[in-house]
Amino acid sequence: MPARRSSPSPLAGSRCGFTLMEILAVLIVLAITAAVAVPAFRPPAERSAGAAAGALRELYANARGQAARRGVAVVVEIRTATGEWRLATDPEDGTAPRTLQVGALPLPAEGRLSGGRDGTARAAFSPLGRARADRVTITEGEVRHEVWVDRWTGAARQGG
Repeated sequence: MPARRSSPSPLAGSRCGFTLMEILAVLIVLAITAAVAVPAFRPPAERSAGAAAGALRELYANARGQAARRGVAVVVEIRTATGEWRLATDPEDGTAPRTLQVGALPLPAEGRLSGGRDGTARAAFSPLGRARADRVTITEGEVRHEVWVDRWTGAARQGG
């Protein structure tokens, strides 16, 4: 009896698996989705009055360190309406101030800043460690956090 030949499989001529381009397309879509979704999963504590007060205290500590390293006075100006801040040199020789950093405090949606004059809270740090600063209060509903600077040591303090 003659040997039976099986008919060729319908998949014999086709490829199995994915191409590199298809895999890359899927990975790119996943990366974009993750980049959009991850901030939504951040804990609410990262945008609270306490977090904003901690960020302000760290900003003051950074300004104090910059003044000591550079040997020139450094100022921090904060717009109380928006929480935006600017860290700049404050030279005594009449030259123009130089902006070192800018940013914004992580204020919660219902958070408010108060302190300073004319909508601006200001802190100045001398290279010798002394400081003068407006007391800043950050409120969120009934929660209040205050940040102030010790005028003799330049150390920033936070109280709730």
